[in-house]
Amino acid sequence: MKSCRSFLDWLLENGVVWDCGVGWGYNFDWEAAAAFIPARTPISVVTAIVTRAFVSAYRVLGDERYLEVLRDVMSFFLGDLNRFELGSRICFSYTPVDDMMVHNANLMVAEALLRLSELFGIDEMRRFVLGAVRFTLFDQNLDGSFYYFYKDYARRRGLRNVIDNFHTGYVIYSLCEIYKAMRVEELWSGLVKALSLIHI
Repeated sequence: MKSCRSFLDWLLENGVVWDCGVGWGYNFDWEAAAAFIPARTPISVVTAIVTRAFVSAYRVLGDERYLEVLRDVMSFFLGDLNRFELGSRICFSYTPVDDMMVHNANLMVAEALLRLSELFGIDEMRRFVLGAVRFTLFDQNLDGSFYYFYKDYARRRGLRNVIDNFHTGYVIYSLCEIYKAMRVEELWSGLVKALSLIHI
């Protein structure tokens, strides 16, 4: 338990404060397919994974510091990330400094927001969760797979778009986690199609 707390303390000390909230990223510059991301820019995927840790830690340890940082994380997701709304569909950007439309990042933010809505009792936040699910499922391929980028975004930016097991795994995991809390038929049908890709 002591080592667990020390890791959580390290995360608290190394969060990156942005305009509205706090997130986590990498300590080095990196070149994404569609943007240059400077070191210590908070990243949606990294922050979503850290969110899982702090939600679990708060439920087990009850440390109010974890609850406080999670409020700041929620502000980061909703206030710092770029958000693209297409009717009832929503896509969250990869970082605050890009316009990338990446399915696994979008759903990891949605999953994190769902955990936060449950923790803080903010039911209206589920609109963002369902909007992100609709965005990604709208772009799902007929065989159940997902490209890395939203197809229209990749076409507009002239990007090479790929289907890979690694990022598809993130998408399926987030869909499963969201479905546990939101038994929505449209989510279930997309999830069944995606799960058909898995060969055991």
